Amino acid sequence: MIIYSEEPEVTDYEYGMRLDIAEVVAMEYFPPEPDFCGVIPAQMTYEDSTGNLNTIRYLYPETAGCHDN
Repeated sequence: MIIYSEEPEVTDYEYGMRLDIAEVVAMEYFPPEPDFCGVIPAQMTYEDSTGNLNTIRYLYPETAGCHDN
C-alpha cells in the first residue's frame, strides 16, 4: 500500500481534456440520497505516468434508483 503525503488539488473535467492515468487510486460518488436516479458529481484520484497524484471531478449517471415503471 502506498501512502501519499498530501491531497491533490481537484480539477473539473472538461470535454476533450487529455488525462494521463497510470493507476486509479480512488473513486468517489456523491448521490444526494440513497437509490438516486440522475446525474451526480463524482471524482477520481489517480496517479499519472510521472507518479504525481491528480483528482478530477466529473458528472456520473447514477442509475441505482432508476426503475422502469
